[in-house]
Parts: sequence; C-alpha cells; structure tokens
Amino acid sequence: MNAVIDFEDYTKKGFTTYIKCDTLDTEDTFQVAELIEKRSKKVLPFDSEDEVNMVVTELANKSMRDMCLFVMGCNTQLRIGDLLEFRWKDVLDQNGNIKDEISKIEKKNRNLRHIYVNDAIKLAISLYRDSIGDVCYMDYMFTSQGPRKRFQTAISDGNIVLRSQPITEQLVSGAIRSATKRVGLWRENRRFSTHSMRKTGARAAAGYLTGRPLPDSLKMEAASIERVRGMLGHSNPSITARYIDLQDKFDKTVYLWMNLGIEALTDIKNDTR
Repeated sequence: MNAVIDFEDYTKKGFTTYIKCDTLDTEDTFQVAELIEKRSKKVLPFDSEDEVNMVVTELANKSMRDMCLFVMGCNTQLRIGDLLEFRWKDVLDQNGNIKDEISKIEKKNRNLRHIYVNDAIKLAISLYRDSIGDVCYMDYMFTSQGPRKRFQTAISDGNIVLRSQPITEQLVSGAIRSATKRVGLWRENRRFSTHSMRKTGARAAAGYLTGRPLPDSLKMEAASIERVRGMLGHSNPSITARYIDLQDKFDKTVYLWMNLGIEALTDIKNDTR
C-alpha cells in the first residue's frame, strides 16, 4: 500500500526540511513524518547577541536567580546538571570576592573543566547576590526562594542543619521557555530550553553568533593551530593545542572575550542604582 505525504503543510509552518518524493510506503511515510516532527521540536541555540540580551533582561524582570543561571550557562557552556551543583564557595573566595577562575568536574563524563570568569558572569553573580542579601558559603547558589523550598539535612560543626537544595532542571527549562515566549522568540519550530545555553555559548565560540564576531586575534590563533595540526598529522586541532601547551591559553582568550549578555547586564545594573 502506498501513501502520499503532504509536505506543503510543513513548509508553510516554516520548516527547513524538504523531502522530494512522489509516493512512499506507508511505513516510510510515518518514519518521515516522525523525523520532521522531531526536527521541529529540536532545542535550538539563540541566533544573535541581541536575542541573548533580550532573554537576560526578561529573566531579570522575573528572577535575578534565573538570569544569573542563564548568563553562567551561556558563558561557561556547562550542562544544566553541572550548573545547578554550584555552591557559593565555588564562585566566591574567602573574602567574598568573585573568583577569576573556576574548576568544575562534569557529571556526565568526569572531565575537569577549567573556566575563566568573564565580566558578564561576574556582573550576573553580583546582581544576583545583591538581590538576596547575605549568602551562606556552603549553600547551593540556585535554590528556591518560595514556600516550596527543598531541604536536605547536613552536619555543620557537629550539629544537624537544614540546607536548601537546588531548583530542578524542569523549573529552569520552564523559565527559559516562558521568557522566550514573552519576548516573541519561541515558535513551534523554534524551541528553547536549558540546552540552548550550552549551544549558544558554543556557537559564539565558533564565531557564528550574529552580532558577536570573533576578533581577528582569535581567528589567527585558530588558523595557526590548524596549520601546525597538519604538519604534526594530528586528527583534530584540540590535540595539537594540548600537545604544544596552548589549549589553556586559547580557552582563556575565548572565555574572557565572550561576555554574552553583558549589554543587558550593564543596563540592569544601571537601573538598580
């Protein structure tokens, strides 16, 4: 039995997947339809620096906590599970100053990530901390401020204490989804979630975020590493960068340059004075 699938309806909705066919077996038709549906629901990165700033501003209007988490997610490219594990001691030194560098072991693969804290992250943390007052060094950063706060028992100086637990991934995903809908970015074929933060940071680092072109110095470094990679016969540039001890230097340059959301954060800071 053959069936014909109507792709015109999909293209009217703005999908970029086009499949040229006359007839398909019924089983193939369902498979193609499922593929298109999955593609339409794929979580995407933001396209431009302006979009990032829009979401930063919108999140800050509702919650400085969500804004801070979003800025950290975009600028560190850490997964949401790793972001939610941050405690204040991870980002503040013993004098209460925001650290210049952060080390984090990723839950998924146990890789050690060394992150250089740029101005956008520092400003986001500062605004968030100012909004909640005093913070406990050992507490999780991103906890609920409402009556449904989650707690866990812990031992401190021989005493049993209750410590707040981090918010859930579902809550963060809902906050991002709601913010993108309010500013008009969300569409049925353009969805955003927690993974959008990591994808957006990666897009910026690759030089493909509109309004945030890579500086010439970074382009030259990348080109130089690629040239040496060919000479050494390495399979990818990251191996070469580590081999000649340049990976950390390159990473530092990218992290400190990125500063996603800095324009919106500066406006928020000026408005709170």
